[in-house]
Amino acid sequence: MPVRYHEGAVTGQYCDATVCHGFLRKPDGEFISFDASDDALNLGGTYGYTINAFGVVAGAYLGMNDVLHGFLRAPNGKITTFDAPDAGSQGGQGTGVSFPGGLNDWGAVTGAYLDQSGNLHGYVRFPEGAITEFDPPGGSRVAGQAINVFGVSVGNYNDDTTG
Repeated sequence: MPVRYHEGAVTGQYCDATVCHGFLRKPDGEFISFDASDDALNLGGTYGYTINAFGVVAGAYLGMNDVLHGFLRAPNGKITTFDAPDAGSQGGQGTGVSFPGGLNDWGAVTGAYLDQSGNLHGYVRFPEGAITEFDPPGGSRVAGQAINVFGVSVGNYNDDTTG
């Protein structure tokens, strides 16, 4: 049975003189520093946003051209990076992960991404890696804020129909 991290585990980021690194502090006090990619290590930094009951960490890292990318860090240290399919690839664009509720215990993630035009959209990344992007009818600037154990995301958006 996997170790449950529901009490005492913390994730976040700390910065040294050149870049920010993600970290995981386990319930027993062990401190693990990590970087989501070489781009993050050399360019922008890694930011741990949320942790689930099994020790999976979700967050984002800033890579080439100041583009944001999502990541998951498994309890064994393996890091999987991801981007919403329509995420932009210019500075200030990319894929973010919501915190603190953007990760569920099954490994599904929700958040928002900025496309090439600078429009904000929501997404859900399922545990097997499939990503569903979403926008409500008649709305814009949507963001997934939290996700439950069934993979249902809640969030907010601007209602364009009220002027």
